[in-house]
Amino acid sequence: VEDRAAVTVRRASIAAAVAARALAPDFGVDPDRAYTYGLLHTVAYGDLLTVAAEMKIAPGPFRAALIDAHRPLVGRIRAEGWSLPADLEAVLGDDGSDDRVAAVLVRTARAALPDCALGSLPKGISPPRNARAIAAEVNALLEFLGLPPAHVPSR
Repeated sequence: VEDRAAVTVRRASIAAAVAARALAPDFGVDPDRAYTYGLLHTVAYGDLLTVAAEMKIAPGPFRAALIDAHRPLVGRIRAEGWSLPADLEAVLGDDGSDDRVAAVLVRTARAALPDCALGSLPKGISPPRNARAIAAEVNALLEFLGLPPAHVPSR
């Protein structure tokens, strides 16, 4: 049985990857690179969820705030440790205010399926116009992988 945190991270990663690939042309980004952005944006969440579990910090508002507060720093440290290029560093270390294309693309991709997004979504970002098509593709992939489906946006 896979733990809830691992399933949540996998769903968030897959949803953001599919959405980022679909939105890539609007941002002038190669679709495969955008897919990579989406997959990797959850790295720091995974690290922090592992630490929270080891410290026996129960799920809830405190743990969520702790993860939200420290995720950008952990992401930057991870990106630096892996010697990632600047665009991937922007994705891993985004605090919601980074104006680099990669970071904005991933924030927009996360808004496509808020049901799958980890952490808080920045204010002012609404689901893209093709969110229902993105959701259909994400759900096909989630079903194939045996993961819970994403809620399909109503508009």
